Amino acid sequence: RSKKKHEEPNPFCRVKVEGTETKTQTFESQTNPQFEHTSQILCANPLHEKLKIDVCNAQSKNEVIAYFEMPIKQIYDTDTMTIDAQTYPLKSVSAPLDKTEIILCLSLFILSPGHSSETRLSSSPQTPSATPSTSRTTTRTDSNRNNM
Repeated sequence: RSKKKHEEPNPFCRVKVEGTETKTQTFESQTNPQFEHTSQILCANPLHEKLKIDVCNAQSKNEVIAYFEMPIKQIYDTDTMTIDAQTYPLKSVSAPLDKTEIILCLSLFILSPGHSSETRLSSSPQTPSATPSTSRTTTRTDSNRNNM
């Protein structure tokens, strides 16, 4: 019989929107990390793109431990285009996860041609999908509720 030593993962998150990806810091040997990460990602088509966050293990060739996906349209459809400290369950690619959650703070900013300040789209003939936007994501996993 061989006993395989259970090692704690070295987790980090990959934050992706379409072809753009950012990465959080890696935590050494932790099952309950708290990521405090801000990403600013330009997305050209906010009504049709998705935000994806992969929680990966740096110890095992960046294997995905868990993930979260959300259509950016879900943020766009809120009154303030902001999600503040909302808890979402993480999904697993293999074994079911028990009480594993991610807490997100998300803001969507619309950049209109000729304007550098954040604005909400008005009822102009230009479609939202043609307007670039920036989404800022802060990802945290709550150490009291996370079991990876």
